Amino acid sequence: MPTKTGYIDYYKLVMPRLRRGGLVLADNVLFHGQVLQPEVEGKSARAIQAFNELVASDKSVEKVMLTVRDGLFVYPKKVKPDDDLQVDADRGRMDGRLAAGQRPR
Repeated sequence: MPTKTGYIDYYKLVMPRLRRGGLVLADNVLFHGQVLQPEVEGKSARAIQAFNELVASDKSVEKVMLTVRDGLFVYPKKVKPDDDLQVDADRGRMDGRLAAGQRPR
């Protein structure tokens, strides 16, 4: 992942290339808790806050933010652009297709 100020550029570069069901992780998205303060100070903290807002507003991805350490954003691209992500844990796929060796039910 690029420097904190490059997260948005990276997001815009990767998302068109990411297949549906593909997964991206972004680290340090809580930025020492600074992005949660009423007044966000510092170039990097403001950049991370803007990145978080961009991901939160993107309807093409599901969003999960883990509060482990300094925050981890997990965002899989939705299988169908306006639908909720369908996860088939038994088959190990998030795109609705069968994993190798699986049979239809």
